[in-house]
Order: sequence, then structure tokens, then C-alpha cells
Amino acid sequence: ISRLLAIDKSLGSGHTPEEADAAIAKASAAVDDLLKLEPDDAISHLLAAEFAEKSKDRARHADELSAAAELAPKDASVQLQLYAALQYSDDQTQRQRAHAALRAAAEFAPENIFILTQWLSVQASAEDTNIADSLKRARRILSPFAAGIEVRARFNVVDAIDKCLAAIETEDWSVVIRNTAGIGNVVRPE
Repeated sequence: ISRLLAIDKSLGSGHTPEEADAAIAKASAAVDDLLKLEPDDAISHLLAAEFAEKSKDRARHADELSAAAELAPKDASVQLQLYAALQYSDDQTQRQRAHAALRAAAEFAPENIFILTQWLSVQASAEDTNIADSLKRARRILSPFAAGIEVRARFNVVDAIDKCLAAIETEDWSVVIRNTAGIGNVVRPE
């Protein structure tokens, strides 16, 4: 683990390229050793994913996060990391896996506002009628913050949720997409 942290310090602190390469090689060996010792531990795969990301190895990053998600299927933070890694993939299967990971994160951390607003955005874009349940949960969670948000952002989140719910009934998905985007924009900074 300390070798992974040392990479950040080595790469930007005036070390020679050879010194940086040596640090990366040592960290790579440490990650490989860890995976051999603890192949069934999600944390091992998360560390390997972190190293792969620092090494700009996108394929291994996604593979290691996928392995971690399989080993810790009910860990919302792992599922969210997998979503973040795959959401903009050129591969449709990878994007579907990303959405499944976000769905799982929303299921296992239903009160997490960040995950909920991400999930609302994905559901709206997919024109998923199950978004109504997510919106009702959002109303319950966000109502205590609504007055403060409206003062700071001049956006009424409860009204936006109600507009989304009405638009679902008429299948006006542009209204749902616009309002869920607005909710995400004003709530995430909170």
C-alpha cells in the first residue's frame, strides 16, 4: 500500500524518469504479490484497480473493479467505483454493466444522496418508469433540505420532483430529464 502512495510522490516531485519507473515496478510487484496472497479479498482488487488507474491501464482498472464488485456485491462504494469506471465506455456491454453497478449501489445505499441523484439521471435517460419510486424516495430524503436549497440555488427540488412524477404519467421524458438534471446540479454541492 505504501508503494502505491509513493508513486504519487515520485511522479511529480523532481525524480528522474528512471526513479519513477523503478517505483512503479516495485508497486506493481507489490500489487501482484497482494493478489496472490489475497485473491478473494475485494480490497486487494481495489488496490490493484487503483494502481492500474495510476498506471493508465484502463482495461485492468475495469477488470479489477469488476472483480472487487463480484467479491463485495453489497458494497455500494465498490459498485459506485465500477459505475464511474465504465459509464463512458465505448462498449455497450460495459455501459450496461455500469448501469447495473449503479442500480446495485442505489439499492444498497438508498439514503445516499450522491448515488440517488446519479441513479435518477440514469433512469431518466433510459426512460425507466421505475424512476417514480426513486423520485418518491428523493422527495422524502430531500424535503428537509428543500428550503435551504431554494434560497441558495433558486430551485425548488420538491416542485421539480412533482413535475417529474407528473411527466412520467404523460411520458414526457424531456421534462423528467431536465428536472432530474436540475435536481442533481443543485443537490450534489449540498
